[in-house]
Amino acid sequence: TPPPPYTPTVPMWVQDDAYYHGWWNASALFRSCAETISAGVSPSPAQHAAVLALHRDTTPSSQLQHCVFTLGAMCESGYHADAQDLPPHVARAVEWYHLAATWGDSKAQFNLARLHEVAAAKTSEPAGAFDVEQAVHWYTKAALQHDDKAAAALGSLYLTGGSGLAPNATISFEWYRTAAMNGNVDAMFRTASAYAFGRGVSSDATQKREWLTLAATHHHTHAQ
Repeated sequence: TPPPPYTPTVPMWVQDDAYYHGWWNASALFRSCAETISAGVSPSPAQHAAVLALHRDTTPSSQLQHCVFTLGAMCESGYHADAQDLPPHVARAVEWYHLAATWGDSKAQFNLARLHEVAAAKTSEPAGAFDVEQAVHWYTKAALQHDDKAAAALGSLYLTGGSGLAPNATISFEWYRTAAMNGNVDAMFRTASAYAFGRGVSSDATQKREWLTLAATHHHTHAQ
């Protein structure tokens, strides 16, 4: 089961954040995009093009990346200031996530990978629109920025395989251990399990006990 996506805490702050950081030309743009989404409509191609044009004149800081990530999350979930349900617009969410992901935003990379993973498992999706290789690509980008959820997602993908990806217990173990070392509690338990059963790594009772104890310390139910 794919992990849940990252979501912004207060999605309507995007225009305020742009204003606060001095992007006077960005402030109106983000306000326009956010208000459009809040009205139940996805940002127009013109608004999307305006963000791309803004990037040509701006070195994308982490705050700007996160603004664009937030617009993607709003499109994906329909979440906005009035807390009303809106139809999600996944295709437009992918566009925003891809832009922020290309700039290096790890949360956008994770959410983009997750959408590829979910859609690749659905036979109803158009061929080539989403694929598991893209999921692996963007999960890896995020994991290399120490995103423990992305590393754990890679561990899960390689453990089970599917959607054209061959299972690989060794790669699965390496990503689970990476996630565990970055603080992912479930990955701690799965790393202990790998050492216990020799799945992707040689059996090691000492390592199993250490990781199991660490997972239990973090209140993992099955480790206690």
